Amino acid sequence: MERIVSFAIWRKCDFQIHSPRDPNWIGSRLIGRGQVLEGKSSSVTDDEIHEARAQWAKTFVDKCSEKGLQAIALTDHHEMVMVPYVKAEIERREKTDPTFDLWLFPGMELTALGGKQCLILFDADLSEEWWRQAQGALGIEYANVDEKAATAPPRVTHLTCHYPDIAERLDQFEGLKGRYIILPNVSQGNAHTVLVKGGHGEFSRMKYVGGYLDNCQTINNLTSKNLRRLSGTHKKWSSRHIYPLPTSDSRSADYRQLGENDTWIKLAQPTAEAIRQAFLGHKSRIRIETPIIPSQFIKDITIQRSTILAPNSMPLSPVNCPGIVGGRFV
Repeated sequence: MERIVSFAIWRKCDFQIHSPRDPNWIGSRLIGRGQVLEGKSSSVTDDEIHEARAQWAKTFVDKCSEKGLQAIALTDHHEMVMVPYVKAEIERREKTDPTFDLWLFPGMELTALGGKQCLILFDADLSEEWWRQAQGALGIEYANVDEKAATAPPRVTHLTCHYPDIAERLDQFEGLKGRYIILPNVSQGNAHTVLVKGGHGEFSRMKYVGGYLDNCQTINNLTSKNLRRLSGTHKKWSSRHIYPLPTSDSRSADYRQLGENDTWIKLAQPTAEAIRQAFLGHKSRIRIETPIIPSQFIKDITIQRSTILAPNSMPLSPVNCPGIVGGRFV
């Protein structure tokens, strides 16, 4: 049996992307809720909706490839209407082109009680059934709305829990435990950031290990006050270091911000756990500049003619420095 080896490599990532929300972008495509086919707002068919959304997914994946993205999250506000279309388009390309390499983390942008926002990212292979279970557990109205409707969605309301308590609600379900990651908004000067005066109580009791920044902000944009709140050295806020991950918050039809956050993460698998490990080891696993990959490295190690080990070959990651510890191989 062929052994499948998975090792971490650097991937250019954008973990906050929305389907277009341009108010004047109607044209010939129906994308998100509230946008309609030109001249057919009252008679659009399910087939037309499906075709328009599939076409958008194709264009979107094209743009991700053009921007050099290798791991993305689609995070519309309290809904996941477009995620299945993008997932299907990626799977189609993988079947026709073995070299195609783009990971999709299904996700949502959440507004918790009090207006504080978070991203939730799920494992790439988590079934749609569990996305809906998560929506229902959080009381999101979209979980029970006809997603094929061409009318505007109901007004997004706040969740009925504070952001540190989101995980507690989801962990009631064994199928969700360990299959998602919550990233609170730690942006600078943002109306929905958790880094506000008086916000230390909620921040100090959350169990999350990372946060995100809107609109391509980076750690270099943050004030010294907010850097200290995230550093793990401010006893009033937290003893845990929270790295602020840049995201584009791309949401326009021209994709001008898509991938402009310039973020690389070293990931081995398209899972929430892999992202969590990257945050825990952010000094070696997250970059806001292009990582330098060595031109020469050990590709693999082959064992032959050993008296104690069977012949074997072990591929090694080009971005890791391997260490071999043990007795003699003879």
